[in-house]
Amino acid sequence: SDVLKQVPVSRRWLERRVREAIGVSLGEEIRRVRMECAKRLLTETTHSIADVAKHSGFTDIRHIENTFRAHLALSPSEFRQRAIGSPKPIAFPGAMSTR
Repeated sequence: SDVLKQVPVSRRWLERRVREAIGVSLGEEIRRVRMECAKRLLTETTHSIADVAKHSGFTDIRHIENTFRAHLALSPSEFRQRAIGSPKPIAFPGAMSTR
């Protein structure tokens, strides 16, 4: 509805044009963009989940939690832990073993 406040067209017209242009509904595209933004913030910053939710367009922590669980089967915290993980040693060909 925020988009519709900015452009003088009907909701149905906008939804049809978006689906024709990108192949998914407007709601799906907004959700995808929010998720990508949240995933980037979770992996590249130390912001709290509440701040990540706010800056990614989610209404609150419950909204981001439910969306992550529905689409990734992980909470935002679990996603961050798995995405960051522990650094893995890099093996170079011909390098001596450290064992």
